[in-house]
Amino acid sequence: MTTIAESVRVGAHPAPPALDPPDRLLMGPGPSNPDPRVLAALGANPVGHLDPYFIEIMDQTMGALRSVFHTRNHHTLPISGTGSAGLEAIIQNVLEPGDSAVVCVGGYFGQRLAELARRSGADVRTIDVPPGEIVDPAAVAATLAERPAKVLAFVHV
Repeated sequence: MTTIAESVRVGAHPAPPALDPPDRLLMGPGPSNPDPRVLAALGANPVGHLDPYFIEIMDQTMGALRSVFHTRNHHTLPISGTGSAGLEAIIQNVLEPGDSAVVCVGGYFGQRLAELARRSGADVRTIDVPPGEIVDPAAVAATLAERPAKVLAFVHV
């Protein structure tokens, strides 16, 4: 039996070619073009999440986020993941089984947000509009007047 190390050594499985994607200006909600400093950082040596350097960078990042979001909350932190990972982190940390939530749904990500709220065990009411349409604020007010909610959520794209 040939080990992976042996097959690489004898050239049985050549390395794939280097990636060289074309330059594109990405103007959508994501992905977007990273700042050149971010691209440079991606090529730097990795450090572990318990390394003092990582802790220092995380503290700086959290401070910058607090400034952006105008908060003093120490627990303002970046989430390494997709937008959906961020939505899930928010929902799972805010809603508990039996809580009431109102979710405005105008497309795929609104549906995803409502499903995440349901998975938390919340009692979810949706205000649905066709994709591309705007949720009427009067419909939101009427829904909340009918019965208050711990969370009112919507995706703004």
